[in-house]
Amino acid sequence: MQILKIYNYPFLLICILTNSVFAQSSDQNKGLGIDFKDKPTIFFMYDRNYSFVESKLASTSGLKIGLEFSKKLKLGIGYSWLNNDVVEKKTVITDLGNDTSLNAKLTMRMGILYSEYIFYDKSNWQFSMPVQLGIGTSYFTYYESMGDLVEKKKLSQEGIGMLNVTGMATYRVLKWFGLSAGAGVRLMIVDNNNVDQNLNGPIFAFRIRIFFGEIYKSFFPKAGTKDLSSVR
Repeated sequence: MQILKIYNYPFLLICILTNSVFAQSSDQNKGLGIDFKDKPTIFFMYDRNYSFVESKLASTSGLKIGLEFSKKLKLGIGYSWLNNDVVEKKTVITDLGNDTSLNAKLTMRMGILYSEYIFYDKSNWQFSMPVQLGIGTSYFTYYESMGDLVEKKKLSQEGIGMLNVTGMATYRVLKWFGLSAGAGVRLMIVDNNNVDQNLNGPIFAFRIRIFFGEIYKSFFPKAGTKDLSSVR
């Protein structure tokens, strides 16, 4: 596994250190509008990140859930996976002992640690800076004929670590949901040496935002929803 030297990326260090500051005690962050004494609310989101892998558009999807503090800071966890067919030519030894060259599909699965600071939120617009760390595995899958059966197999499985830093803009389309878009950078901190494609580079992100607090208030208008007004 190849480990990326993060200190070669000053902008990345600034983003990480900035988000670390946001996660300190409430007394130190009152100027940022964050008060950890207030009851946090729940957020949920689905997003897709797009990038170019050898001049071809590839995407990863992710589901995230967590807590939002003072409508300013989100901290959560999630799960992400590669959508597109990223294919490499591989030579494998079959169960019959034959060397065979075939196309193998790259698969990536990662758990996500997520942080997002919202620095503007007025009217229907919201601007934020998400940072997410993905930890998981990548491997190739291929199919081998076993007489009348076809068996799916894994090849070159290794652990990986991926860091995404983006700037996001969100527009509330309707009362219950909104759409987000943004751009940033993806860096492979720990890489699978068996993957020839370069996965580092710029990314473009898209999200579907569901405002659960507004849905709750619409169905239960007489309930006390002060603490749920920012659930997303």
